[in-house]
Amino acid sequence: MAASVRVITLCINPLFSPEKVYVWRTLLTDFLGVEFSLSYHLEDAYHLLLENGKTLIFPDVFFSKNTNGYLVPKAIPTEVSFAQLPFIPEEDIPILYGNDKMEWREEGLYCGIDLVASVFFMLTRWEEAVLPTRDDLNRFPATASLAYKKGFLDRPIVNEYTEMLWAMLVHLGITHPRKDQSYQVMVTHDVDVPFVGFGFRSRFRKCVGDIIKRRRLRQAIQRIFSPNYFDFLMLQSERYGLKSHFYFMSGGHHEYDYYFDIQDPSLKTLIRQIQKRGHIIGFHPSFDSFNQPSLWNAELTALQNVVSGPIREGRQHFLRFSIPDTWQLWEDSGMSIDSSLGYADCEGFRCGTCVAFHPFNVVTQKTLRLLEYPLVLMEHTLINYRQQGPNEVRKTFHKYKNKIKKYKGIFVFLWHNHLLEGWEPTYREVISDLAP
Repeated sequence: MAASVRVITLCINPLFSPEKVYVWRTLLTDFLGVEFSLSYHLEDAYHLLLENGKTLIFPDVFFSKNTNGYLVPKAIPTEVSFAQLPFIPEEDIPILYGNDKMEWREEGLYCGIDLVASVFFMLTRWEEAVLPTRDDLNRFPATASLAYKKGFLDRPIVNEYTEMLWAMLVHLGITHPRKDQSYQVMVTHDVDVPFVGFGFRSRFRKCVGDIIKRRRLRQAIQRIFSPNYFDFLMLQSERYGLKSHFYFMSGGHHEYDYYFDIQDPSLKTLIRQIQKRGHIIGFHPSFDSFNQPSLWNAELTALQNVVSGPIREGRQHFLRFSIPDTWQLWEDSGMSIDSSLGYADCEGFRCGTCVAFHPFNVVTQKTLRLLEYPLVLMEHTLINYRQQGPNEVRKTFHKYKNKIKKYKGIFVFLWHNHLLEGWEPTYREVISDLAP
C-alpha cells in the first residue's frame, strides 16, 4: 500500500498537544480524508500550511489560557455568539471560543474562531465531567448543557465547523480530493422487554407507578401486554435495504431492569432468527453497569454465550453514562461501537456531530479506538418527555433527516420494540421517509 500523502503541514504550540492533535486528526483525517505532518512552534495559534505556500491560521485561545488544566466549570463558555461569516454552511455559526474576526492576508487567511477548543468541547463532553448537575436517574440532562442553554443543540455544529474548514482550504487552493461520504440511517432497538411474560415482576411495579404516580393508564397497559414486534421491525428495515440493530439486555437487578433470562430457549430462538435475516445483535448493559466494569463484563459474557459471532456494539440502558469512564469501559472490553451519547430529555446532537468519531479520554489524554455513533433521538423522548402526537413525531424525524442529510451524516435513532403499540403506522412512515 502506498504511503499516505501529507498535503498539509500543521504547526501547533506543544502545550496540550494530545488534545490538539486529536481534534485536527478528527477534522482533517477522519472527516475530510486529508493527512497532515506535525511541527511545533511557540505561538498561540494553529498554522495550516498548504503545499502551494498558503497558510490558514486559527487562534489558540482556550488552551493557552488554561495552562493549569481545563477540567473546571469556569472553563465552560459563559457566552456564545452567532456570527455571519464567509465560508459557513448556515446563515450563522456559533462561536464558543474566540471571535468573529476574519482577515485575508498576503500569505493566506486568518479566522478568529478557536476551532480546536470549540470542537474539543463538543466531542469530548468534558462539560459533563465537570458539572455536577444530574437528573433523578443520575444522568447529565440536556437542559444542563451549553448547547441547550444557548440554543444550538439541534445543530450539528462540529459538522458545520468541518464544512467551514473545508471551504477555507478550497479557497486557499487545496487540490486533494475530499473523503467521500453519504447519508446513512442506523435503525436501533433497545430490547428491554422481549415479549409478553418476560420481566413480569419489574413491569408490574412500573405499572403501579404508571397508574398511581404518573397517571398514565395507557402506558401501564403497554407494559403488561407487550407483543412481539421483532418481525414487524425487521420487515420495515428490509423493505428499504436497512439493518435493524437489536441491543439485548442480559442481566441487572435494579428496579429499572427487567429480570429476564437470556438463556431462555425462546430468546435463543429469537436471536438466531434475527441473525439469520442479516440483522445485528448488540449489547444493552443494565441500569447500574455504566460505572461497574465487573457487572458490565459479566453481562457481556452472558450475552456472548447465546450469540453466534462476536458482539461489537451496543448502548447503555436508560442512556446512563459517565464521561469519560463509560467510554473507557467499552474500550477496555474490546467493543467497536457505542451509541449511548444522546439525551433522554431532548433530541439533538449531544456531541455536536452526526458523524461517527473516536472519543477522547480527557483524564488519560488518549484517543480511543472505540467509535461513537451519536444517538440523535429516540421515540421515548418525543412521545413521553415532549408529549408529541404522531404528526409531530413524523415532523421531528423529518426535520432531523434534512439536517443530517445535508451533512452526509448518520441518522442514529432508537425505537424500543415494546413501545410500538398503536404507533405502527407512524413507524412505517418514519422509516419510509428516512430511508436513503
